[in-house]
Amino acid sequence: MPDRRTRSRLPLRIAVLIALLGTAGALAVVVLQRPQRDAGAASSATAKQLATLTQSAEALARELERLNPGRSARPAQRAVRQAVAAQASLSKAAGPGERLNTALEREAEYLDAVGSVLSNRLSPLRPELASRAARVRAAFRAVPGGDAVAAATRGARELLVFSDARGAQ
Repeated sequence: MPDRRTRSRLPLRIAVLIALLGTAGALAVVVLQRPQRDAGAASSATAKQLATLTQSAEALARELERLNPGRSARPAQRAVRQAVAAQASLSKAAGPGERLNTALEREAEYLDAVGSVLSNRLSPLRPELASRAARVRAAFRAVPGGDAVAAATRGARELLVFSDARGAQ
């Protein structure tokens, strides 16, 4: 039979147990909700960076579409450098999202080809330009929020026409 001392500590032990369970529950809530807030902030940051990437891709596309044999390629070359900087910035900040990383790799490959063809009409990357553009568009369509980047990736055809016309001069 429990003695009087043990019986008097029983309510205290129950209160301590309830307090421990409450603390553990509160800690679990904090730990489980923090990644959700961090993920939300990360997706918001990624959305902003995708918007920046879209703007740079759009600026590049406009410059490529303006190319003609009598016009300098320098504005397009500047747009390539800005697009490369935006791509590199997003690539550094990107987390482990496999689709986004794949899309960014495809973007880097495409920008490499664009810059190469702008600088050298006989570039060995010239035959790959259209297929690289198609791969970028497909890769960004697979990324949540990447449709705008995919739509902004254009101008390869105009660059090829410009390149051909420079060769004819």
